[in-house]
Amino acid sequence: MENPGFSSYDEKTHENGPTNIKVEMNHMPTDEIQVSMNNDVAAETSKDLVLKTQVSKYEAIVGGVQQGVHDFFYGNTKRTSVLKWFFVALLCVGWVTYLGFANAYSVTTALPLDIITGIVIFCIGYYLIKKYYGVAIWKCCLTSCGAACSKASRVLKWLFYLLVLVAIGLMLYFLVGRDRPMNLISAGGTVTIVLLCFLTSTNPAKVKWRPVLWGLGIQLVFGLIVLRWSYGFIAFSWLANQIKVFLEYANVGSAFVFGPLYCNYPFVFQAIPQAIFFSACISILYHV
Repeated sequence: MENPGFSSYDEKTHENGPTNIKVEMNHMPTDEIQVSMNNDVAAETSKDLVLKTQVSKYEAIVGGVQQGVHDFFYGNTKRTSVLKWFFVALLCVGWVTYLGFANAYSVTTALPLDIITGIVIFCIGYYLIKKYYGVAIWKCCLTSCGAACSKASRVLKWLFYLLVLVAIGLMLYFLVGRDRPMNLISAGGTVTIVLLCFLTSTNPAKVKWRPVLWGLGIQLVFGLIVLRWSYGFIAFSWLANQIKVFLEYANVGSAFVFGPLYCNYPFVFQAIPQAIFFSACISILYHV
């Protein structure tokens, strides 16, 4: 018995291919197609309503708690200010207490915490002075100096450059050239590299020499501090050691997560976790 919407399958239909099949499908009653589509839409709609009902209950509970906390902290301006300063004072008291116990236990171990605390206090003090007294200080002390310097800015600029060049030449002579003149070959190499970069630049006329000279000068200053000053060498060695200790905290986490055999795969279980740990700390400090 033949289906009213389809013709019987025969060799002729098979020979004619997909074209005849498409034509035969067009003879299917449109009412049946519409009913089938409506049933599918109704089934999907009922599933979506169930999911939305479940999500709305969750949102109602969490949203209610969130709104209550927000109203408690931000509903009253005076209460918000009191709570903010209360938590700040509590944090300061807790940090000072922890710092005191750390110094009582070992001053050497607590030295990084002391230095970090000093830097934070300096930054906070600078921010408060700039916020509340910055304009007054600028008007009283720096406006007249700025006006005087702006009039003679060109002369002072070239005088400063001349003094810097003379100072660099004297340092290179007395610290390097007089005792070990062969070490000055590296200075010639630096000048050669800079000149080659300038000559092969796309537009040499647009080169700004001030950043280039400042970069070379900062490298020279750091080299003098680290290599020619014993206290500078000690300070940078201590700083490098603190960074090393900080990154080694990731190794403790790797040992906890992967087990004691993590040392057998240093790149996967040491280098990558250290990079992730350092990146996470920098991202957190970005929001502080």
